[in-house]
Amino acid sequence: MRAPRLDSIRNRILTLAVLGTLVPAAITLGIAYAQNHRALENRITADLHSESSQTAAAISVFLKQRLHDLRVFASSEEVSSNLNRFASGQGSIPSARLREYLRSLHVRFTDFDQLMVLDAEGRVLATSAQLSQPPALPAEWQTTMRRESQLVGAAHWDERSGKGKLLVAVPVQRPDGRVLGAFAAELNLAPIQHQLLSFVEDTGAAGAVYLASAEGRFIASSREISAALLGTTIPAPMLATLLGQEHAAVTYANVWGTEVIGTLEHVPQLPWLLVAEKATDEAFDQVRRFRNFGMMVVVLVMLVVAWTAYRLGMLIVRPLEQLATGAAEVAMGDLEVDLPASDAGGEVSALTSVFNHMVARLRDKRQELAATNEELRTKNEELERLSVTDGLTGLSNHRALMQRLGEEVSRSTRS
Repeated sequence: MRAPRLDSIRNRILTLAVLGTLVPAAITLGIAYAQNHRALENRITADLHSESSQTAAAISVFLKQRLHDLRVFASSEEVSSNLNRFASGQGSIPSARLREYLRSLHVRFTDFDQLMVLDAEGRVLATSAQLSQPPALPAEWQTTMRRESQLVGAAHWDERSGKGKLLVAVPVQRPDGRVLGAFAAELNLAPIQHQLLSFVEDTGAAGAVYLASAEGRFIASSREISAALLGTTIPAPMLATLLGQEHAAVTYANVWGTEVIGTLEHVPQLPWLLVAEKATDEAFDQVRRFRNFGMMVVVLVMLVVAWTAYRLGMLIVRPLEQLATGAAEVAMGDLEVDLPASDAGGEVSALTSVFNHMVARLRDKRQELAATNEELRTKNEELERLSVTDGLTGLSNHRALMQRLGEEVSRSTRS
C-alpha cells in the first residue's frame, strides 16, 4: 500500500486535518476506555468479593446448623444407650425405639435424606430409611472425629435417588469422653444450591457461584448439581492462581473453557472454597459498547473533518491552480489572461486581484510599446524619403541618383 502523496497543498491540508482529529480523538478514547475498564473491573471485583464472602458465610452457617442438629440428635439417651450396650457386648441389634427415633427425626428435618447411627468401626447399626449403600467414610475418620468433633465427607452423586449428597457426622461419646460411635446423616445438597442461587439472583454480580473442596472438587453450583459436576475438579494451575490471589478478581478460562473474571473465598471453619465468576463478555459489555460507540463517533467526526478540509482545500487550491495556469500563459506571451475573482476571500483573493492588475499593466505597456514602434517606423520612412529628395524642387537629389546608378550597375553585373 503506497503512502499518499503530499506534493499538493490540498493533500497536505487534508492529511493535517485528519491527523489533527484522529490522533487526539484516539488518545482520548484510549484513555477513557482504559479508565472505564479499570473502574468497571474494580466494581466487579468488589461485587464478586462481597457476594462470595456473604455466600461463604451463609454456607458456613447452614452447615453449622445442620451439625448442631446432629449433635442434638446424638445427645439422646436412646442413641447413647444403644451404642453403649453394643460396645459392651450386651446386645448386637439396636432397639426398635432407636429406629423409630431416627424415622421421626427424618420426617421433621427434611434437609437430611437419611439419618444413621454408626458404631466405632463405622458399621451402620440403625438408619431412618432403607440403606441403599454403606456410607463412604474417609480414611482416618475416627481421628478427624476426635480432633474436630465433627466429620464432613466428600460430596457424591446418588444414582438411586438422582441427588447430590454430602455425608456429615458427629461423635457420640460417653460421659468420660470415650467415643462410642457416630451419628451420621446424608445431607441433601439442594438447599446449598438454593442458597448459592439466591445470592446470584439477589446481587446479580456473578454469573455463577461454585462450592468446591480444598482440593478443587466441585460440591455444588448455582446452576446445577449433577453427577458430571460432582465429578469435575478445578485444574491445579487454575486453583493455584485463584488461591494465590484470594479476594482479588482474576481473569481466566474456567473448567468449561469460558473466559471469565472470578474471585475465590474460603468458607469459614470449613475445608471448602467458594468461587464466584462472571463471563468477561457479559461483565465488560458496558465498557465494550462504550468503546464501539466512541470509535463510531471518532470515525464520523473524522469523515466530517475530512470533507470540510477537502472543501476548504478546494477553496484555497482552485484559485492557486488558476494563478499557476495564468502565470504559465503569461510566460508564453498571452497577456489576455483575466482570472475570475476568488470566492475564498482573504489573501488568495488579494493575490488574484494583484495578478490581474499586473497582467493588465503588462498589457497596457505592450500596447504603448506597439504604438511607439509604429510611430518610430513612420518617422523612419519619412526620414528615408527626405534623404533622397531635394527640398527645393522636390525632385530626386544626387544621393538618390547615385543610389539608383549603383543598383543598375549591380543588376547589369548579375545579368
